[in-house]
Amino acid sequence: MKEEKKGKGMGPALALWALLARSSIYKILAVLVLMVPAEVILFCRNIKTEYHTLTTTVESSHISVVFLTALGLVYFALVWTEGQLDSRSGGTMLRLRLSGSRIFWIKTAYNTACLVLLFAVQIWLCIWLVGVYGREAEEVYASPQRLFLAFYRIDFLHCLLPMAEAGKWVRNVLLLLSFGMEAARRAEKTEYIQPILLYVLTANWFVSLLGGNVIDWICIILYTVLIVVNVRQVREKEREEVQSNA
Repeated sequence: MKEEKKGKGMGPALALWALLARSSIYKILAVLVLMVPAEVILFCRNIKTEYHTLTTTVESSHISVVFLTALGLVYFALVWTEGQLDSRSGGTMLRLRLSGSRIFWIKTAYNTACLVLLFAVQIWLCIWLVGVYGREAEEVYASPQRLFLAFYRIDFLHCLLPMAEAGKWVRNVLLLLSFGMEAARRAEKTEYIQPILLYVLTANWFVSLLGGNVIDWICIILYTVLIVVNVRQVREKEREEVQSNA
């Protein structure tokens, strides 16, 4: 007798999404709850320093370090919780009757959504902090023009929200996809050198100068290669499953 076809409706996909959220969303929210007040405290404390421009306030408050630390915590929380989910909820995963490739894409979508949430919170927080600086700092350092151009003038803010620079938008989108895919695939493997290297390189190269540069292109190539490799591995595994069930 042939095996029943694996579920293709939205029900199993939504069930897996709910299972993923139940396993890791509270960890993601905990990181955000720690990140937001930490950045507010560090930033507001530095506004009070005399003669601090917005650029020096952002740099001396080290909010970029807090954000990149939060990025690492979210990323490795996804890697760890999905690995635990596969080992502890194997029976539940089998009952969903989803193919390996579909599980991979659902996990990738969930992981990417969590990372997008982190970026969105950070962007809105930075916009709010720029407004706080405008209300608290001396007028000579907080003119409307200077505040408006903050996301062009300050490297971290521009890398976070690249405005009209297409290259950094491409880099950030590929960053989110590659991190999401790596976390989804890492649950099937026991080797963690690759995700650690990916995070270390990203943390060191995320803040770069305005305009296209060598570091941005290296990141784009690195993320693209990781995406292609992960997609190929998933397709090869899917072909093997089809052949074994034939």
